[in-house]
Amino acid sequence: MDENGQPWSKRRWNVDAINGTMTVAEIVEAARWVEAHKIPTVFFIAHSCMPFITLQTAEKILQVAPNYSVGFWSGEDECLKRLSRYFKHYFGPLADICVKYGYKKCTTLNKNVWWMSAPAIKPVYDELFAGERRKVLVAATEDSNSRTPEINLLARSGLWLAELIDQFQVSLISDLFSFSRFHQWEYPKDGHPYLRLLVAHTLLGGTEFSTRIMEIRHTDDSLTFSNIGRESTEIFYHLLGKGLVFSPTTSQGIFSHWYCRTHTPKKMAPRRFQWTRALEMA
Repeated sequence: MDENGQPWSKRRWNVDAINGTMTVAEIVEAARWVEAHKIPTVFFIAHSCMPFITLQTAEKILQVAPNYSVGFWSGEDECLKRLSRYFKHYFGPLADICVKYGYKKCTTLNKNVWWMSAPAIKPVYDELFAGERRKVLVAATEDSNSRTPEINLLARSGLWLAELIDQFQVSLISDLFSFSRFHQWEYPKDGHPYLRLLVAHTLLGGTEFSTRIMEIRHTDDSLTFSNIGRESTEIFYHLLGKGLVFSPTTSQGIFSHWYCRTHTPKKMAPRRFQWTRALEMA
């Protein structure tokens, strides 16, 4: 429920994929199981500015799994109508809880041109970067079938250089390089494009990695790299391990100066973030 005791969205309870299916007791018990079996876990707790659990439940998770609860993950927080309220009444306080319990990660994962546009909205900026929240904030992207990954990368690198964030996620997904599903029915089947992306994003400040490109093959009880993995993530992990590729400090980063100012339009379009559609389609 929101700050007024009402559902964040009328659709919240009609979407099977995010419909509440566990009681608080079951969620807490699952967190205990994670702790007992020593499995580092990030809890997926919200989507589209719609929380799945209360802040009280989030705190209980960290209380019963203090060592193996890595943090929380909120996906595609792109509903402009709820955006400012969501960060004021839920995501911001959630970040404070993460700080309180040992600086757990608090991740928001977004596509379109979110990382360039949303922090330019003052209420969102104030909640994202207040106090020590920037120390737990992980700036992540959902670049599935995206036309704007470079814009989100530059925006996050800028926030990192300005020391507004300490960490951002390098994300790989199979259809990242697909321009349009109407014209492209497949995605690259070799690893080299993904390897180049991993190296470039890391050298621009990336600190953690999310890979969804089928780079791992399950064979009986073992895991091996697929052809895609051998040409991308396996090489990249060796480069990281040998120190040939590393995440630099802000003092080590040298960027050409580029300035972009984002204005909130006086009249909002009916669809979410439609005012950024021209940039996304460019």
